[in-house]
This record gives sequence, C-alpha cells and structure tokens, in this order.
Amino acid sequence: MIRLEIPLPAAQSTPPSTPPRTRGRPLSATPASRRDQILKVAERLFREAGYTATSMLDIARQCEMSKRTLYEAFATKEELFEALVTDVESFPAHEHPLDAASSPRDVLAHTLGEIAKYVLSDRHVTVTRLVIGDAGVSTHIRQHYYSEGIDRCKALLVSQLTTLAKLGRIRPLDAGQMADMLFGAVIATHLIAAISYREPPDMREVEAKIHETVSRMIGAA
Repeated sequence: MIRLEIPLPAAQSTPPSTPPRTRGRPLSATPASRRDQILKVAERLFREAGYTATSMLDIARQCEMSKRTLYEAFATKEELFEALVTDVESFPAHEHPLDAASSPRDVLAHTLGEIAKYVLSDRHVTVTRLVIGDAGVSTHIRQHYYSEGIDRCKALLVSQLTTLAKLGRIRPLDAGQMADMLFGAVIATHLIAAISYREPPDMREVEAKIHETVSRMIGAA
C-alpha cells in the first residue's frame, strides 16, 4: 500500500515545499486501467524481445510502476501471459442469431469474419508466434492457448453449422470436419503468413476469401 507523506506547513516567509513524488502509478488509476496498461506494455516487450528474455522488472519499468504494483495485478509472468492468451474481450462470444429463414452464407460469413478479427489481431498473432517459437513458454500455456483461442473459435463454427443443419438450412454434415475446413481455408493461411512475414493481413482480402470459401463449400454441402 502506497503511503502518502504530507509535509509540515512551512513558515509563512517560505513557499510550501513540494511533496515527494511517490513511486508507482497515480492513485486515481483503477485496477482495470492498470491491468490494461500492463497487458499492452507486456505485449510490446514480448513481441520485441521474446517471452523468455522479458522480465517482470522490465515490464514494471516500462509501465513506470513498482514491482509490487505489478505483482498485485499479476502474481507471475506466466499468469500475465495467460491473460494475453485468453484476451476474452476481443473474442466473438455471441453467436449470430438463427431462425428458419437464416441465410447459411450470411451466418457463416459473419461468424468467420468475427473469428478472423480475433485470430488475426496484432495481439493474437504476437501470442501465436511466441507460443510456437519461444522455448520458454510452458506446456501449460501452450495448452491454454489452444483451448482458449483456436478451439473456442472452431467450437463457435461447429455450433453454427449444427444449428443450421437442424433448421434444415444446410444438409446434414460432419460439423467438426466442415469447421476445420472453413477455418483452415480462410484463417489459418493468413495467420501463418502474418507469423512468418510479420506483416498484418489485408482484412479486405480476408473478407473476400471468406465469402468465396463459404459460397463454394456451403454450396456443395
């Protein structure tokens, strides 16, 4: 807990002294805003130096806060990295509403578009590169990455495909297999390119690929 030292009043002939500056973020910062700042700084440092080479002290210094303040938000570097992996705020948590009149192409194009925004975001690409290439990333974090990211995306696609089939909007199919095909054709190729060439994908190209792939695969389904 940060202690505030209030200076004693000075003599009237002497200007009041300035209170010493306390280390750490301003007291007005909320835990949520502090957490967001830490994640943004950690993401940048991990991207520039790698997960293994970046220490909690490095992150605290760049955030201009004490290590104690940092550890109050994240107990370990692994916990901090897990928060980056999960990144639930940008995940498309809500399914496209469906009914008997829903257009399969519109529904799946919308779902794939939301997934693409998440998977191909700068943060997710950075995390993917680290999970794949940094030897210091633990097996636990790798498993967490797949369960919280890729697997959740595919589960959303499977759910939409299954519902469309139940409503009679597409013929019965292996929803898991179709989800893998759609994800692989539309998103995986762009993700690999973003990791390899360190260039952000052109989302207009991604959008065009989504509509092309959905029309081809659902038309054949």
